[in-house]
Amino acid sequence: MAVKRPSSPKVLRAVADLATDPLNANKGTSDGRALLETSVRRYGFGRSVLADRRGRLIAGNKTIDSVRAIGENPDVVVVRTTGKQLVVVQRTDLDLDTDVTAKELAIADNRVSEKGLEWDVNVLGQLSHQGVDMLQFWRAEEWEALCAAAGAAVVPDAEVPGMALQPFEEYNYLLVMFRNSQDWQGACDRLGIKREAIVLGGARKIGLGRVIDGAALLEQLCGSVSSSPAGNGSRRSKPTRSRSSRTPSSASARAKRPPTGGSRRGS
Repeated sequence: MAVKRPSSPKVLRAVADLATDPLNANKGTSDGRALLETSVRRYGFGRSVLADRRGRLIAGNKTIDSVRAIGENPDVVVVRTTGKQLVVVQRTDLDLDTDVTAKELAIADNRVSEKGLEWDVNVLGQLSHQGVDMLQFWRAEEWEALCAAAGAAVVPDAEVPGMALQPFEEYNYLLVMFRNSQDWQGACDRLGIKREAIVLGGARKIGLGRVIDGAALLEQLCGSVSSSPAGNGSRRSKPTRSRSSRTPSSASARAKRPPTGGSRRGS
């Protein structure tokens, strides 16, 4: 059987030969775009951009967007590499010891990176669904907080299959914050949360299990298990009332007796 060889890399001669990434997870910001355009106009180009073999941008999407926005058509110098070589962009017109422009370009480079980043969690969710392990880049709690802050699911809604819910059945979540390690450890001990080793994408990961069954949580908090829809396999038990909510039998009996004679004045 003949082995299919990859096609030759696309020849890149101009900015027009480059295509931005449709799944770029950085939405960008208005401040970042303004800073980047100003930097390009004032200082020229410092960093290179990174494209795949077909000319699609892996890094530098916002740089190419800024070039197109200001209507420039700079010369393109392409350095082909397999990732084993370090590509150095040398500005022959600048000297850090004597040129203020070089010092300003260094600040502009970092400032644009700082102000121009806004994660698109929906795109990250699509990438996660395609096999990208997000826990390489975020701690589990950071990833959860990022998704919660954006109000987004890890997988886009369009790709979540429909699920028939029973009456009164819902799936909600609650984010609990602990302000000291003692309270956190106490909750972990009480709820049985412990570090576990799992395998994700062929790699062994060690972390905390943070998905807690709501019925188990109620059982720990108040000694009861919430009733659940029939047929979902959850345990059932009658909710227990606290002692303060029970009416003593003697008081109940007195309340049911009809008044006798005249009423007495309270002292």
